[in-house]
Amino acid sequence: MVVSHPGPNKAAAPQSLSALLAACGLEHHEKTFQAEGYTLDTLLSCMERGEEAVKSDLRELKLTLGECRQLINQLGILEASNEPRKEGRNEYL
Repeated sequence: MVVSHPGPNKAAAPQSLSALLAACGLEHHEKTFQAEGYTLDTLLSCMERGEEAVKSDLRELKLTLGECRQLINQLGILEASNEPRKEGRNEYL
C-alpha cells in the first residue's frame, strides 16, 4: 500500500519568521515585522494566548484580515503537525 502525505500541511515548523511569512505568501511584510522587532518567538508565544491575541498584534502590524487569517491558519497547522513530536511519538517524522 502506498501512503501519500499531504503537501504543505505537514511541513516542519519554520526556522524563521521569514520562512513562515513565505509559506503564507506574505514575505512582503517581513520588513514591517523586523521594524517592530516582532520575531517568530514573539509570534509563537502570542499564539499560546490565543488567536485573538495574534490577530490583534497582526492588525497592529497593518496586515489585512485575510492576511491575518492566512498566518493564523498556518500557525494552527504547524501546531497540529508538531503535537505528536511534543508527546514523543515520532511516527510522522
